[in-house]
Amino acid sequence: MIQKLTHGKVSYRNPAFISPFKCGGFPPDFLNASILGWVPKTYKTTDYFFSMKKGSTDIHELFDKNLNYNTLNLDKMNQFAAERFKEGMSPDEVVETVHGQINTFTSNPKTIQQAVIADIDMDGRTEMVITYTNIENSTWQHYLSVFALENNQFIEIAKSKTPDANFITIDVLDIMTGGNKEIIIMDDHYEYPAFSIFTYENQHLVEQDTNKLGLNGINQFVSFGADRILIYHRVTDGFFSGSYYIWDGTQFVGSEDYLYDGR
Repeated sequence: MIQKLTHGKVSYRNPAFISPFKCGGFPPDFLNASILGWVPKTYKTTDYFFSMKKGSTDIHELFDKNLNYNTLNLDKMNQFAAERFKEGMSPDEVVETVHGQINTFTSNPKTIQQAVIADIDMDGRTEMVITYTNIENSTWQHYLSVFALENNQFIEIAKSKTPDANFITIDVLDIMTGGNKEIIIMDDHYEYPAFSIFTYENQHLVEQDTNKLGLNGINQFVSFGADRILIYHRVTDGFFSGSYYIWDGTQFVGSEDYLYDGR
């Protein structure tokens, strides 16, 4: 239940039944200073957004078609980075420290799905890769982004939309050898997971067509290794079949069969 202050009176309301109204007059930094929450969409309703300040029972219902919210507070992140540089940290140490505390740079940690650090372009400097969700014109928009330090400031050097908010696994691998590392994201489904492979090219994230790359097996189960990809499926209870795929310079090819019989 949510405790709500209404004209000095305290009442209790279930979040699923918050009656939204259009509100305005909030300062530009209001959402960044508050906890942003929402009541998920059901077959009867649309998303209801609300915010509340930490330690406060005051709930502000947000039903504005022009509601926008950036999950990551870059100003706060860069202020933190400046303080760490003053302490003598190196750029890579700052990136690692920010990554370890990434949930402190957003009003709602649930809008960050995953974050990892890696040297994407193999230039000897560490970048941060994040899957997260923004609110743009009162609708969810899901992103994969790469952040880097430039002149001791974090900037978003590459960004691409993703179709879903459930990409909770990020692997950064040099599996397609001969260029920058690839970013592989996978959702939270144990069976038939959705996954995408992105290459980093000229400060752009380019999503690759996995079928054209040769990854056309029955992807009931998928596992990524340092130099190969395993795609397999359940033939019958306890018996699994599939293939290991390796990069041959132009596409992925089946290098050996995978069979497991646990019957």
